[in-house]
Amino acid sequence: MSSVHTLEVREFSDSAERWDAIALAHGTLFHSADWLRVLETTQGARLRKLGVYDAGRLVGVLPLFLKRYLMLNVGASPFVVEDTPYLGAACEPALLPAALRAAGVYASANGIQFLRVLQRDLVPTEPPIEGATYIDKHTHVIDLGQTRDAIWKKMEGKCRTGIRKAEKSGIVVTLESDRECIEPYYRILSALYAAQKMVTPNSLQFYLGLWDAFSTRGLFVLTARYEGKIVAGGIFLRDKEWVYYLSGASLKEYNPLVPNRAVQWTAIQHAQDLGALRYDFVGSDIPRLAEFKKSFGGELMTYSLIERASAPWVTTARKSFPELKRIANRLRSRIRRPAEES
Repeated sequence: MSSVHTLEVREFSDSAERWDAIALAHGTLFHSADWLRVLETTQGARLRKLGVYDAGRLVGVLPLFLKRYLMLNVGASPFVVEDTPYLGAACEPALLPAALRAAGVYASANGIQFLRVLQRDLVPTEPPIEGATYIDKHTHVIDLGQTRDAIWKKMEGKCRTGIRKAEKSGIVVTLESDRECIEPYYRILSALYAAQKMVTPNSLQFYLGLWDAFSTRGLFVLTARYEGKIVAGGIFLRDKEWVYYLSGASLKEYNPLVPNRAVQWTAIQHAQDLGALRYDFVGSDIPRLAEFKKSFGGELMTYSLIERASAPWVTTARKSFPELKRIANRLRSRIRRPAEES
């Protein structure tokens, strides 16, 4: 039935309350006005709130972040995928193909030369956006409706062994209740990226902003301590029936104690205690990380990355973007580090 719909995407001009009513009915907390505000404040991209309309009736929303790279106008939902893994259109599933077609029309009419959307609930059999490329993305998801014992037994042996080792080594995992946990976690995260000659995708202010807006609305932080020192941690979000693993890091010198496995096992148990039905590891396309996430026994699930370039030169620019991003990240790292250490 979705093929008969002709929808329109245009600027959303109603209240934040109206936005949230539609966004949270059909989307996730990632679509909420407060989450988007944190992103716009900290990620250097301009937010354009779009409504999806059916004969003038609002049926969905689409947050689109805009940024200009030299001559290239980019629109993305989300713009930075780390820590906001799913976005795109929030509407009834049957309307998604038509909504994305309308988004493509909007992008063309508004000079957006490169459009990028991560849409969790769509695996298209045919392209809803003309000229777009569809890339299958993957994640591992644990069914929390099972008993805890069943979840434990489905883990790979090396995973259970790692969890036991962490416990025997004296690793203690804590559910944090104070905003002060964010800064030591961020230092660990920054050290992890620095060891790979990379800069963290988001600033400290991003994580502090999430804590301020969502620590009472589903966001929780776990830290692993060894002899009182924080050596690993993770940031998670509970939304409806799902818990999402947003970010995790550990100090390299403590990895033999396997604190990251202890953090994950605690998060899975806590998610179940919260009444969630699914635990999403959020992203299993980097082989090393996929192997770690797979070991916890979840099922591999597929979702869609949609990209559309307006012209061949835009495609060429897109291919060179990773190298340009690495150069930009090095510059950002040199600028950011002194500011955060001051």
